[in-house]
Amino acid sequence: MSPAREPIAIVGAGAVFPGAGSAAELWRNVLAGHDAITEVPARRWDPALYYDPGAYGREPESDRFYCRRGGFVDDLATFDPARFGIPPAAVRAMEPDQLLALRTAGDAIEDAGGTERLPDRAAIGVVIGRGGHLTPGAARFEQRVGTSHQIAAVLAELVPELAGSRLEEIRRAFCDRLGPDAPDASTGLVPGFAASRIAQGFDLRGPAYTLDAACASALLAVEHAVRALRCGHADAMLAGAVHHSHHATVWSALSRLRALSPSETIRPFDRAADGTLLAEGTGIVLLKRLSDAERAGDRIHAVILGTGSSSDGRAPGLLDPVVDGQVLAVERAWRDAGLDPAEPGALGLVEAHGTGTPAGDEAELATLRRVFGAAGPPIGLGTVKSMIGHAMAAAGIAGLIKTACALRDGVLPPTLHVADPHPALAGTRLRPVREAAEWERGDGPRRAVVNAFGFGGANAHVILEEPPSGGVRRRRPSRLRAPEPGEAVLRPAARSAGEPAAALDASGEEALACGAPPPAPAPPPTGMALDLGTPLVRLDGTVAPISCTSAVPRLPADDAVIAELEALLNDAATGAKAVVEAFGRGAGPAPSHEPAPANGELTASRVFSLDAMPYLRDHCVVPQAPGWPDMSDRLPVVPLATLLEVMADAGRELLPGSVAVGFEDVRSVRWVPAAPPTTARITARLVDGASHPCKVKVVIDGHVDGTVLLAEHYPPAPLPGGTPLSTDGPPIVNAERLYEERWLFQGPLFRGITEITALAEDGMRAVLRSLPTPGALLDNVGQLCCHWIQVYGDTNQAVFPVGIERISLYGPLPPEGERLETTVRNQSLTDTTMRCSAEMVRADGTVWGRVDGWTTHRYYTDEALWRMKFTPEVSGTGEAQPGGWCLARKRWEGTASRDLLMRQYLCAGERAEYEALPPSAQGPWLLGRIAAKDAVRAHLWRNGHGPLFPAELTVHDGPRVTGPFDEPLTISIATDAELGVALVRPGTEPAGIGLAQNDDKDAPIRAAKQAVLQSMNTETDPRELVVTPADADRLLVVTGGTVTTVETREVEGHVVAWTVAPGGTDMEEARA
Repeated sequence: MSPAREPIAIVGAGAVFPGAGSAAELWRNVLAGHDAITEVPARRWDPALYYDPGAYGREPESDRFYCRRGGFVDDLATFDPARFGIPPAAVRAMEPDQLLALRTAGDAIEDAGGTERLPDRAAIGVVIGRGGHLTPGAARFEQRVGTSHQIAAVLAELVPELAGSRLEEIRRAFCDRLGPDAPDASTGLVPGFAASRIAQGFDLRGPAYTLDAACASALLAVEHAVRALRCGHADAMLAGAVHHSHHATVWSALSRLRALSPSETIRPFDRAADGTLLAEGTGIVLLKRLSDAERAGDRIHAVILGTGSSSDGRAPGLLDPVVDGQVLAVERAWRDAGLDPAEPGALGLVEAHGTGTPAGDEAELATLRRVFGAAGPPIGLGTVKSMIGHAMAAAGIAGLIKTACALRDGVLPPTLHVADPHPALAGTRLRPVREAAEWERGDGPRRAVVNAFGFGGANAHVILEEPPSGGVRRRRPSRLRAPEPGEAVLRPAARSAGEPAAALDASGEEALACGAPPPAPAPPPTGMALDLGTPLVRLDGTVAPISCTSAVPRLPADDAVIAELEALLNDAATGAKAVVEAFGRGAGPAPSHEPAPANGELTASRVFSLDAMPYLRDHCVVPQAPGWPDMSDRLPVVPLATLLEVMADAGRELLPGSVAVGFEDVRSVRWVPAAPPTTARITARLVDGASHPCKVKVVIDGHVDGTVLLAEHYPPAPLPGGTPLSTDGPPIVNAERLYEERWLFQGPLFRGITEITALAEDGMRAVLRSLPTPGALLDNVGQLCCHWIQVYGDTNQAVFPVGIERISLYGPLPPEGERLETTVRNQSLTDTTMRCSAEMVRADGTVWGRVDGWTTHRYYTDEALWRMKFTPEVSGTGEAQPGGWCLARKRWEGTASRDLLMRQYLCAGERAEYEALPPSAQGPWLLGRIAAKDAVRAHLWRNGHGPLFPAELTVHDGPRVTGPFDEPLTISIATDAELGVALVRPGTEPAGIGLAQNDDKDAPIRAAKQAVLQSMNTETDPRELVVTPADADRLLVVTGGTVTTVETREVEGHVVAWTVAPGGTDMEEARA
């Protein structure tokens, strides 16, 4: 074979696309028909500011977007700096897409067997497609260099009384919010660094460069890599593309072009298609010449036979697709492969560009009809965009990876949202693949093509073929059933669904031919979370607020030019005022309100949210799996100590120039969640302006109230108290373990306990480090109180603050990093409350602050709840029972402790169901969910699944359970006010469980009938069931000629009955 037509093997793949942190996960999602489209995360661009669904019906406006749905990878965008020898401190300043490209290249290399299987590094090159869009790092760099000075210049014009030093303070505060001003901050301005990072990270010395061909970038990168391999310029190539720009400017451009779907659904090749949805992602493949790959024993996903590209040339417009140009690229690829596209059986699948835009889909279908004709065997048609959206420059590599997996596994993958096929499909060979199906092989090998037709007329076409027959042959079932909606998809410890069976079926020669055994799927991505957003900058209290009014004079109204100028100036003045008012101070953005009335009272509304108070991400009560997307499941709450700062701010509004020297009679009735945001009314009233200090009563409506003590200056600092603790003993754990082992839930921004020096029956001593996080220092005092009860409380060790009698402060917050020797004393302890005092002493030996009557409520905690606090991913409150069922007991003493347990188990959707129930129904419903989740977790653990947080599972009506597992399960639930029970069975085995109060001799019969009826899942009159005893604990239930064996057991005044699994499963479960 001529070297110019040398087939190229795909030996490795890495990917990060919406819903998928790896190439294997992307393929699993495709098989499952998973729709990864969501609403735009608020940190990308603020929907409240830009989103306007009515904008589609008006003339285009640059800052009004009629669509807000797309594909996003925020929860998957992580990077492990240690893996690549990068200092963690440097990561935040680097361009995120470069780091994701480096990570994904590493994943592709690992997928191919690791770095030890690479050829000479001098003969390995990198080609990466990347668009010229404004990326997060570049956008922040522009804000630092340009926008910060623009803000200062506008303020100087509109508020001339502002001094230059004040303007510089504002500008610097703005820049500080953008992150570190490090040397790497500007690297996003150099597109070529996306490839250079990879070459540098792996010491690759072949050609390394980045190209931009719009939506065709990825396939153009693959074509360049193929050429380099065929010409002998390289022995291996990493090729792919990266796109992680959801900057508002990108959405603005596509909105103005009316390219986005106004119905917010992407429907490629459907009659109702009305536009695309933007997405993002990174995908990279490792390529080698086929002969080299076979000689090295590499595992091959698929083989590239030909590539072709073209430009549309002269066209009606840059954005208009041209069929002639697309046809040229396709024909060039088939000539490159030495094949005839019209030959029957030459092609089985088209992975189309398929953006879902009417003009684009119509042009692409015309291209395919012209090249492949209308006569011949049917050709499958699909596009991964229907599941993840349009990833722009990276779109083609997502399609290529999907298609390579389809060829490797012999599967025609499904495409979503083709309810009514496009009329242009009529009379063609093309058939949209709506369900996963076995790809029958004809007389020749399976082949597929991938299209990428980009803006500006850049076109690319790649022809793929299944791996050579020398590899493992897979024995396939006669029919591949598509997953049902909501059904889990098998995730074996292999790279494809067919490999485990294939490995068993393969002959010895075949097994040797397949090379190194495939590794298990990569674990979920770990490392540092990358910030892909460029939200509006808010100063969050880093600069004291200033007041200003519009100084624009009225201009003559009889001149159109003057009138327009007046409107522009007034808009500018209003915008400047909004910027200034957003600066805020203290614990977050200052609440907007009218000037304080003369009677010494004010009212304001305040939103407590993660956007306004981002540090609350480190004050989440409930642990979840790394990268868990829904912050509300983590329960971020505003600490009471932070609320004190909010109250102090409100008091200072009434008494400008004063300082908060303390607080009295603080009462907390309900915590303040920040996700979803909490809006609360704040009132402040001067109750005693003549006293020293002055007293201002502050109420955060529905949550906290208390008295703020204000004075012109802080009182003299007293000397520390001299009373020692009763006995000084060593701590149970050191400060580091206190946080890392989840004794305390606080994250780094609230981790101020640096050393525990003594632990006693009446208190403890520790060293606190002053942190800049609002409220962190006093919150650390509360943490010490919490840890004391953890050590000395036999039960009910979970505590949350409910009040403070008095706090006295003798100075401003100590500088960041200052150490304060702190003593906490237990003042009183009951079954339900604990009161403590505390004293914080600065390095100079003076007291910074004293706390009296820090009062916490003790929540119900038993041994099971205590274990779950530390290891919720492997522990639970449900009790696994022989027979595969689980028992959940009522483990709460009131609504508050029940809701706290509820938070440990339920995800956001389930909480909404729970809260919609009548109060009397919430307890039984929750017991059922706990039993079901812990039954499933126990079953999966026994079968080698690994840790699972309860919120990773969702219990649906039916019931059925979904989550990150592949094995189909059958579940049954029964509950009452005291107990919940759930039975789980593998596959589609019938499962039924019943529960009845043991108040008469018929209780076992009632429970048994309930169990059998649940296992039947049909409407049957219980009176039609005949129950007879089999032995002391077993009953036989007969209905319609079917006999079901039911086992029973008495539990705490109840009878539990469950259907016995055929084949002895129950005994196996019992032995487990």
